[in-house]
Amino acid sequence: MPISDSDWDAVVRAVNHGKELRDLQKIELRETEQARNAFWMDTQKKNQNYSVWVEAALNWQVERTNRVLEDVCKIYLDVWKKMGNTESADFFRAFGARTITAELRPRISKEEDHWNRSWIIRNGCELPPREQFDAQLAWFRRSMEMLEGEWKRECESRAIICEAKERTTISTNPILPPDPTAITSRKHSSTHIADPRKETISKICAGHPEWNAQQICVELDRRASRNSNLSPLSSWSSRLWVDARKSHRATVDRYISRARKAKPLML
Repeated sequence: MPISDSDWDAVVRAVNHGKELRDLQKIELRETEQARNAFWMDTQKKNQNYSVWVEAALNWQVERTNRVLEDVCKIYLDVWKKMGNTESADFFRAFGARTITAELRPRISKEEDHWNRSWIIRNGCELPPREQFDAQLAWFRRSMEMLEGEWKRECESRAIICEAKERTTISTNPILPPDPTAITSRKHSSTHIADPRKETISKICAGHPEWNAQQICVELDRRASRNSNLSPLSSWSSRLWVDARKSHRATVDRYISRARKAKPLML
């Protein structure tokens, strides 16, 4: 049964009154300022222009927002459970329909306001054409709107998984005692990575822990040219990892993040 507006409002109030979301917002604000300063110093060191700084900072903000949404989802889910509920399809559908947009749209406006003020402050300096600057902000808005859509689809996917688990739980079909050999096999396989892509990502990250998702995609494309089993998932409709990440940034980044945390298969 869908969560009513009043019940979800109670969840939102509980989240806003808690310290976890405020702490996350403080961290996000501090990291954003640090990233902007770091990108500015880097462009100055390389004698690059203002638009390079803006592009780097906006691209970082999109990636950072994707990670923040995952953290926000966990905070909401923790509060939901503390209120006596369980992880359910209704929760993920309510989060996708009512919270994703509420989290993303203010970030879009805030970022656009920041860079518009930055342009005014630096007016008179060596700046690129205003049309180029506006195009960068338009790209940022489109990227964030795409991220919004991807996250709503992700919430629906998680809801479907919850429904499948619920159907399995309430099934009245008799369940035969499992074969001990099968249990051992499942336990053994659960500690390994069946997907060769994830195994490769895990090994790449072990050798280069400082690499970001874009660098990992470039390396995967290099290896996939010699091994087709490492090509992007067919559902992404892209032959290259870097292209898949452009059109499905949130999905690809989550895929890489999960593989990064897994342990490589010991041969």
